[in-house]
Amino acid sequence: MKGKQIFLFVVLLLAVFGLSKVRFLAIDDGLEMFASIMNSGSNDIDDVRVIAYMPEIGEIIRSNTFDIDDGENYEKIMLWDRLPKGEHLVRVVASNDKHRSVKYRYVFIE
Repeated sequence: MKGKQIFLFVVLLLAVFGLSKVRFLAIDDGLEMFASIMNSGSNDIDDVRVIAYMPEIGEIIRSNTFDIDDGENYEKIMLWDRLPKGEHLVRVVASNDKHRSVKYRYVFIE
């Protein structure tokens, strides 16, 4: 009698990566964005970049790359100058080659 072979696949989540906070502050006719990126996993995450994009008006800002140690948070402040008045949708992405976290926020520029 032939025995059945059972394969068990175990997936270990070694890095829990995400945008934990995204906040905005209007400054004159510009906008300051504060982003907190967390790594609650057990491995370092290398070459992370934050990109914020306002698709309706074509505005984009990019951070330099940075590394986040295991169990740490990294905070990034980015600034837009001279934005048109009104309500704008902002797509914020923190990512590298293996991980991606996306948040959407509406901002109002007076």
